[in-house]
Amino acid sequence: MAAGDLPRTQAIVGRFTTDAQASAKGTSAYVVIPNPRGLQVDEHPFTNDLVRALRDAGVPLRSVVA
Repeated sequence: MAAGDLPRTQAIVGRFTTDAQASAKGTSAYVVIPNPRGLQVDEHPFTNDLVRALRDAGVPLRSVVA
């Protein structure tokens, strides 16, 4: 996502997990959420809901790796 969207993104991600790590480089920002059990996207308890919440909030995602 754009670096300017990071605070809003962190607020939304925080509704799902407190384990996320965020960073920004230039005009891009990154949020990494650990997946210690190695769950697939369809097994993960909140991946789809999180992406939906970000889109509903108007956060344009540049990439989602799950």
